[in-house]
Amino acid sequence: MRKKEFFQLYEPWLRFIDYIKGKNRFIMSKEIEQFLQKILETTDKRKVILKKKRIFFRARIGAYWPSRPFWPDKWSSLYPHPLPCSKMGPPPRDISKGGRVNPEGISYLYLSSSKKTAISEVRPWIKEFVTVGVFELNRDQKIVDATKELRGSSQKKKIAHYLEYNDYLTWKNINYEFSKPVSTTDNKLEYLPTQYLAELFKNAGYDGVKYNSSVSRTGYNLVLFNPKVAKCTKCQLFSIKEIVYKFGSTGRVETREEMQMRRFY
Repeated sequence: MRKKEFFQLYEPWLRFIDYIKGKNRFIMSKEIEQFLQKILETTDKRKVILKKKRIFFRARIGAYWPSRPFWPDKWSSLYPHPLPCSKMGPPPRDISKGGRVNPEGISYLYLSSSKKTAISEVRPWIKEFVTVGVFELNRDQKIVDATKELRGSSQKKKIAHYLEYNDYLTWKNINYEFSKPVSTTDNKLEYLPTQYLAELFKNAGYDGVKYNSSVSRTGYNLVLFNPKVAKCTKCQLFSIKEIVYKFGSTGRVETREEMQMRRFY
């Protein structure tokens, strides 16, 4: 595929990102509406049913320190305990801040596929205590799986079908947008595209969305639009022993003089 053709496929996604961040939040142009409708038409290929009793995990930094001993351990006030299940759910609507998937004032339940992924998502420091809650689905959930790879082994070569590649590339961008790292200091506008897509999926009858984790290669995240469909059954307390960062050079090195000579277009 030529570079020009590749950009033509990527361009509708870029226009959507630019439109919702800088032009309109709630009413889309006819062109953007058509693009979003095409996304909705392909969600059926990525529909996944999560069965009742399926287990997921949710982490929160912190531990419970009792003010006085409780039965049956008279020394229980001397060491930390897991936070209670009542503290492991999403915040109430009146204090819910906008997140990667939920708009401000609307609470969704963020879960992870493993304890390790859940702990990594809250980014604790060494020696911090982290409580991990085990959540069990109390009913089947129909979700959109943004991680689902639809290309078979026979299609690993150059994809000849234009529409098929367009579909693949669009969902690759969607999965990246949901999972890309966003720091607490970043502009909250970065959340607008994923918040809008989540509302689109919810209004189409889906119960949640699954996307890759930016801090775990093997794990994934799940957001459920109705927090009541999963119940915290138990909590476990962990202490962070080590944090490992693996990095590689990009090959770009600039001296102080070179930086001062920069000329911007």
